[in-house]
Amino acid sequence: KNKRRKRVMDVSDIFKEVFNYIMEEHNRKSIIIIAVLCFVSTFLSNIDNGNGSLISLLLVLIITILIYGIGISIIESTLKNSNEIPKLDLKNNFLDGLRSYILTMVYALVPIIITIIIAIPLGLYSNFYKVALVAEKYPVGTSADVIMQALPRDVVMSLGIAFVVCMLIAVVLLIISMYFNYIAQARLAETGSIMEGLNIKELYNKIKSIGVGKYTIFFIILGILSNIITFIGVFIDAYIPIPIMALIYNTVTFLLMYRGIGLIYMEG
Repeated sequence: KNKRRKRVMDVSDIFKEVFNYIMEEHNRKSIIIIAVLCFVSTFLSNIDNGNGSLISLLLVLIITILIYGIGISIIESTLKNSNEIPKLDLKNNFLDGLRSYILTMVYALVPIIITIIIAIPLGLYSNFYKVALVAEKYPVGTSADVIMQALPRDVVMSLGIAFVVCMLIAVVLLIISMYFNYIAQARLAETGSIMEGLNIKELYNKIKSIGVGKYTIFFIILGILSNIITFIGVFIDAYIPIPIMALIYNTVTFLLMYRGIGLIYMEG
């Protein structure tokens, strides 16, 4: 592990430092590279040309993994008290990105799997099956209103309640998953180990050393800022038909997240 100096900063100071980091002149070249990668990924993901789309999706996956790796390198350099975005290193960035991508997928799949299991006793599948049995009696193209009127009221109510409860559970679990995934990415950057990133006990101890309240406030503000930047980007993109989305707000939110994660991790 690399030796690093623990820092004591307010959450507001962390975000101020993040935006200063983005504005640093010596980081402009690296930011342009990240912006180009985001743009290429967005452009390729929107291509729909038959067999060519499979190649595009493969390229998107490769670029996405590379971007994840750059994010890990940003966290790692932050832990070393560096204010510079590391130079692009295709081999190391891809390997780090692959680990980060796997770690992210695990944290994303766990709440999905739990929700799927919980949906069984809630009766989501059994009630959906009852709806399907009624729907198959009607010809293709029959409006949903006609089918809904033919369903027993208790089935409709049970299905609706089960669906809403499952959605709420899924949202809560995904938020918890993201909460731990952010700190797990920093743990990965520090140790290079996926298993360390999945060590919930150590991650929780790290969060406690940072301060549960402090880390939670950071997590909430990061989410709010990311959504505000995304909203502004989408709004501008709707009126200016250029790929400004990938060039601006994807890049800013990317740097905001990874630099911020590195800084909050140093607080513990």
